[in-house]
Amino acid sequence: MVPVTLGHPPTLLDAASAATYQVGHMGEGIRQDGDKVLGLMLLVKQDAVEAVLDGVQQVSAGYDCDLDMTPGIWNGQPYDAIQKNIRGNHVALVARGRAGPDVRIHLDEADAVSVDVEENQEIQKGKHMTPEQIAALLKEQAEMKARLDSLTAALEQQKGRADSADALLQKEQKLRLDAESPARITALVAARVALAAKAAIIAPSLKMDELTDSEVRIQALEHFDSTYKESLKGRSAEYVQGVFETATRVKPEPSTVRVDVSDHFFTRTDGQKPIPDPAADFTAALEKLQERMR
Repeated sequence: MVPVTLGHPPTLLDAASAATYQVGHMGEGIRQDGDKVLGLMLLVKQDAVEAVLDGVQQVSAGYDCDLDMTPGIWNGQPYDAIQKNIRGNHVALVARGRAGPDVRIHLDEADAVSVDVEENQEIQKGKHMTPEQIAALLKEQAEMKARLDSLTAALEQQKGRADSADALLQKEQKLRLDAESPARITALVAARVALAAKAAIIAPSLKMDELTDSEVRIQALEHFDSTYKESLKGRSAEYVQGVFETATRVKPEPSTVRVDVSDHFFTRTDGQKPIPDPAADFTAALEKLQERMR
């Protein structure tokens, strides 16, 4: 079931252009008749009806296909290529079609107008259509319009999905490019080193290699004060970060920790392990991360 147009449109029809060029439609009862096909055509535009009455009675199919450029012979006639996967788009009313004068409109005697394309192009009027025939045609037209509306809506939905997928892809590509930029890598390393330095203030023995930033904050706080294990349950990442920033701003007692900058370590007087100086390890951490990105 395809639209009927008055002449071929400049491009193949789609949901947007069909309303401009469509003057009718082909019915569903398409059947083979020898080396041709027969089908019902319904015209719904006055200019199309007048064009037919004026002699525009041949038809030409508008379609898309895949070409197989393999020559051969069929029924004794040589050919250069084979059309495969033919996809019908429209049927055009034309004064002279590619398939010749035999491919044209034929109306039965019971129809409203009988068009006979002989040498004198005489137009003969036949019997009027019965009420039942008119009702059947109107019903078919209504069903065709409903299907066209449904296809148009489905096409718009698919277009929306495609546009959304394209936007997401572009966003993902931008994020990937930003993540791989040297400036971004440097910023990530600097932020991680700063986080590790803060966590070491309240949890010097915490192993952070396999932890995310959020896990580092939570486990450091729990190491610092076990009551955080319950009080932080169900809290947002922003809440945890606020608590962490406050806790790591607490200065230790002067009698508990002294700073020895020799060998780039903070040493403690309470016998615990020394804390690496983040400034001294920044370059090494950056080189290690860049090596992983290669």
